[in-house]
Amino acid sequence: MKYGIQLALIIGCLFFQQNLIAQESKPSLEEQMDEIMDKGRTYNQYKVIPITRMQELFDDINAEMKDQRAQINGATEAAEAAQIAAANSEQQRAQATTALAESQLLNDSIGFMGISFQKSSYNFLVWGIICLLIAGMGVLYVMFQRSHKITKGVQSDLNGLTDEFEAYKTKSHEKQVKLKRELQTAMNTLHEKGIKV
Repeated sequence: MKYGIQLALIIGCLFFQQNLIAQESKPSLEEQMDEIMDKGRTYNQYKVIPITRMQELFDDINAEMKDQRAQINGATEAAEAAQIAAANSEQQRAQATTALAESQLLNDSIGFMGISFQKSSYNFLVWGIICLLIAGMGVLYVMFQRSHKITKGVQSDLNGLTDEFEAYKTKSHEKQVKLKRELQTAMNTLHEKGIKV
Protein backbone atom coordinates (compact mmCIF):
# COMPACT_ATOMS: atom_id res chain seq x y z
CA MET A 1 0.00 0.00 0.00
CA LYS A 2 2.84 2.36 0.95
CA TYR A 3 4.56 1.77 -2.40
CA GLY A 4 1.32 2.29 -4.28
CA ILE A 5 1.01 5.73 -2.67
CA GLN A 6 4.61 6.52 -3.63
CA LEU A 7 3.92 5.42 -7.18
CA ALA A 8 0.78 7.59 -7.31
CA LEU A 9 2.75 10.58 -5.98
CA ILE A 10 5.49 10.10 -8.60
CA ILE A 11 2.93 9.89 -11.41
CA GLY A 12 1.12 12.96 -10.04
CA CYS A 13 4.39 14.94 -9.93
CA LEU A 14 5.16 14.04 -13.54
CA PHE A 15 1.68 15.12 -14.74
CA PHE A 16 1.90 18.34 -12.69
CA GLN A 17 5.29 19.10 -14.22
CA GLN A 18 3.92 18.54 -17.75
CA ASN A 19 0.94 20.82 -16.99
CA LEU A 20 3.27 23.57 -15.80
CA ILE A 21 5.31 23.31 -18.99
CA ALA A 22 2.15 23.40 -21.12
CA GLN A 23 0.71 26.43 -19.26
CA GLU A 24 3.57 28.79 -20.01
CA SER A 25 1.96 31.65 -21.90
CA LYS A 26 4.92 33.99 -22.26
CA PRO A 27 6.37 34.36 -25.75
CA SER A 28 9.51 32.37 -26.40
CA LEU A 29 12.92 33.99 -26.20
CA GLU A 30 13.22 33.83 -29.97
CA GLU A 31 9.88 35.61 -30.37
CA GLN A 32 10.97 38.27 -27.86
CA MET A 33 14.22 38.76 -29.78
CA ASP A 34 12.30 39.11 -33.05
CA GLU A 35 9.99 41.66 -31.39
CA ILE A 36 12.98 43.67 -30.14
CA MET A 37 14.50 43.66 -33.61
CA ASP A 38 11.18 44.63 -35.26
CA LYS A 39 10.35 47.43 -32.81
CA GLY A 40 13.89 48.78 -32.47
CA ARG A 41 14.67 51.97 -34.31
CA THR A 42 17.26 51.89 -37.08
CA TYR A 43 20.12 54.34 -37.20
CA ASN A 44 22.00 53.94 -40.47
CA GLN A 45 22.34 50.15 -40.62
CA TYR A 46 22.34 49.73 -36.81
CA LYS A 47 19.48 48.88 -34.50
CA VAL A 48 18.86 51.11 -31.48
CA ILE A 49 17.29 49.06 -28.73
CA PRO A 50 16.24 50.53 -25.36
CA ILE A 51 18.35 49.24 -22.50
CA THR A 52 15.20 48.51 -20.48
CA ARG A 53 13.94 46.14 -23.19
CA MET A 54 17.32 44.41 -23.30
CA GLN A 55 17.23 44.09 -19.49
CA GLU A 56 13.75 42.54 -19.74
CA LEU A 57 15.07 40.05 -22.28
CA PHE A 58 18.03 39.17 -20.04
CA ASP A 59 15.65 38.80 -17.06
CA ASP A 60 13.46 36.48 -19.15
CA ILE A 61 16.52 34.48 -20.16
CA ASN A 62 17.55 34.13 -16.51
CA ALA A 63 14.00 33.15 -15.53
CA GLU A 64 13.93 30.57 -18.33
CA MET A 65 17.25 29.16 -17.16
CA LYS A 66 15.95 28.94 -13.56
CA ASP A 67 12.79 27.18 -14.79
CA GLN A 68 14.89 24.72 -16.80
CA ARG A 69 17.07 24.02 -13.76
CA ALA A 70 13.96 23.50 -11.62
CA GLN A 71 12.58 21.06 -14.20
CA ILE A 72 15.90 19.22 -14.29
CA ASN A 73 15.88 19.00 -10.48
CA GLY A 74 12.27 17.79 -10.50
CA ALA A 75 13.00 15.14 -13.10
CA THR A 76 16.11 14.07 -11.20
CA GLU A 77 14.15 13.75 -7.97
CA ALA A 78 11.45 11.76 -9.74
CA ALA A 79 14.12 9.48 -11.22
CA GLU A 80 15.68 8.98 -7.78
CA ALA A 81 12.27 8.21 -6.28
CA ALA A 82 11.66 5.69 -9.08
CA GLN A 83 15.02 4.06 -8.35
CA ILE A 84 14.19 3.82 -4.65
CA ALA A 85 10.78 2.35 -5.43
CA ALA A 86 12.40 -0.13 -7.85
CA ALA A 87 14.90 -1.16 -5.17
CA ASN A 88 12.06 -1.66 -2.69
CA SER A 89 10.13 -3.70 -5.24
CA GLU A 90 13.23 -5.81 -5.91
CA GLN A 91 13.60 -6.43 -2.19
CA GLN A 92 9.95 -7.43 -1.94
CA ARG A 93 10.33 -9.74 -4.93
CA ALA A 94 13.35 -11.38 -3.30
CA GLN A 95 11.39 -11.85 -0.09
CA ALA A 96 8.48 -13.39 -2.02
CA THR A 97 10.88 -15.75 -3.80
CA THR A 98 12.36 -16.79 -0.44
CA ALA A 99 8.87 -17.41 0.94
CA LEU A 100 8.10 -19.57 -2.09
CA ALA A 101 11.25 -21.64 -1.58
CA GLU A 102 10.37 -22.19 2.07
CA SER A 103 6.81 -23.17 1.16
CA GLN A 104 8.11 -25.93 -1.10
CA LEU A 105 9.60 -27.61 1.98
CA LEU A 106 6.25 -27.81 3.74
CA ASN A 107 3.52 -30.41 3.29
CA ASP A 108 0.53 -30.06 1.03
CA SER A 109 -1.32 -28.04 3.64
CA ILE A 110 0.21 -24.67 4.46
CA GLY A 111 -1.02 -22.23 7.08
CA PHE A 112 -1.01 -18.56 6.08
CA MET A 113 -2.44 -15.85 8.33
CA GLY A 114 -4.38 -18.47 10.24
CA ILE A 115 -5.90 -19.95 7.08
CA SER A 116 -4.96 -23.34 5.73
CA PHE A 117 -4.19 -23.43 1.99
CA GLN A 118 -3.44 -26.23 -0.42
CA LYS A 119 0.11 -26.03 -1.81
CA SER A 120 -1.06 -25.27 -5.35
CA SER A 121 -3.31 -22.43 -4.15
CA TYR A 122 -0.52 -20.97 -2.07
CA ASN A 123 1.91 -21.14 -5.01
CA PHE A 124 -0.66 -19.41 -7.21
CA LEU A 125 -1.02 -16.61 -4.61
CA VAL A 126 2.74 -16.09 -4.28
CA TRP A 127 3.29 -16.07 -8.03
CA GLY A 128 0.45 -13.58 -8.43
CA ILE A 129 2.21 -11.25 -5.99
CA ILE A 130 5.51 -11.73 -7.83
CA CYS A 131 3.85 -10.95 -11.17
CA LEU A 132 2.33 -7.79 -9.72
CA LEU A 133 5.73 -6.75 -8.38
CA ILE A 134 7.38 -7.40 -11.74
CA ALA A 135 4.67 -5.41 -13.50
CA GLY A 136 5.21 -2.62 -10.97
CA MET A 137 8.94 -2.73 -11.64
CA GLY A 138 8.26 -2.50 -15.37
CA VAL A 139 6.09 0.57 -14.85
CA LEU A 140 8.76 2.16 -12.65
CA TYR A 141 11.43 1.39 -15.24
CA VAL A 142 9.37 3.04 -17.99
CA MET A 143 8.81 6.08 -15.76
CA PHE A 144 12.53 6.26 -15.00
CA GLN A 145 13.42 6.08 -18.69
CA ARG A 146 10.89 8.80 -19.48
CA SER A 147 12.24 11.06 -16.72
CA HIS A 148 15.77 10.44 -17.93
CA LYS A 149 14.77 11.35 -21.49
CA ILE A 150 13.10 14.56 -20.28
CA THR A 151 16.19 15.46 -18.25
CA LYS A 152 18.48 14.94 -21.24
CA GLY A 153 16.19 17.01 -23.45
CA VAL A 154 16.07 19.87 -20.94
CA GLN A 155 19.84 19.79 -20.52
CA SER A 156 20.26 19.89 -24.30
CA ASP A 157 17.86 22.83 -24.59
CA LEU A 158 19.68 24.65 -21.79
CA ASN A 159 23.05 24.13 -23.49
CA GLY A 160 21.65 25.41 -26.80
CA LEU A 161 20.16 28.46 -25.12
CA THR A 162 23.43 29.21 -23.34
CA ASP A 163 25.39 28.93 -26.60
CA GLU A 164 22.90 31.15 -28.39
CA PHE A 165 23.10 33.74 -25.61
CA GLU A 166 26.90 33.74 -25.66
CA ALA A 167 26.89 34.19 -29.45
CA TYR A 168 24.45 37.07 -29.09
CA LYS A 169 26.65 38.73 -26.44
CA THR A 170 29.71 38.39 -28.66
CA LYS A 171 27.87 39.84 -31.64
CA SER A 172 26.54 42.76 -29.57
CA HIS A 173 30.01 43.48 -28.22
CA GLU A 174 31.48 43.50 -31.73
CA LYS A 175 28.78 45.94 -32.86
CA GLN A 176 29.52 48.25 -29.93
CA VAL A 177 33.26 48.21 -30.67
CA LYS A 178 32.59 48.97 -34.34
CA LEU A 179 30.29 51.88 -33.43
CA LYS A 180 32.90 53.30 -31.03
CA ARG A 181 35.58 53.09 -33.71
CA GLU A 182 33.38 54.86 -36.25
CA LEU A 183 32.50 57.56 -33.71
CA GLN A 184 36.17 58.09 -32.88
CA THR A 185 37.02 58.29 -36.61
CA ALA A 186 34.29 60.87 -37.16
CA MET A 187 35.46 62.91 -34.15
CA ASN A 188 39.06 62.77 -35.39
CA THR A 189 37.93 63.95 -38.83
CA LEU A 190 36.02 66.86 -37.29
CA HIS A 191 38.96 67.70 -35.07
CA GLU A 192 41.32 67.73 -38.08
CA LYS A 193 38.97 70.14 -39.84
CA GLY A 194 39.02 72.38 -36.80
CA ILE A 195 35.45 71.75 -35.75
CA LYS A 196 35.00 71.40 -31.99
CA VAL A 197 32.45 68.96 -30.74
